[in-house]
Amino acid sequence: MEKTFVLPDKILQLLAANINSCLTFEELSELLNPVFKTSGMNIGDPSLEKLKHAETVDALIFLEQQGYIVLNPDNDQSTVSLKGIIKIKNDRGLKSSLPS
Repeated sequence: MEKTFVLPDKILQLLAANINSCLTFEELSELLNPVFKTSGMNIGDPSLEKLKHAETVDALIFLEQQGYIVLNPDNDQSTVSLKGIIKIKNDRGLKSSLPS
């Protein structure tokens, strides 16, 4: 069974892929657009944009509370923490060791 999409996991993957830089909320939102589109969300709809924004903020707060990312409220930037990098590496190791 394939794992269903979880927004915090995708955000963590995006931040880890940009490990040498911070991403602003706007940059992260732009990178998440394809993910929301595949879930059937109409990106141009203002009410759905608010929902996307709220879900992204909730996921960022969750990741920060878990210690996986660092949020800078002064400039709206996020970066992956060492704990987040370790989580990603452990998750990838689990996936590669599971039988297909």
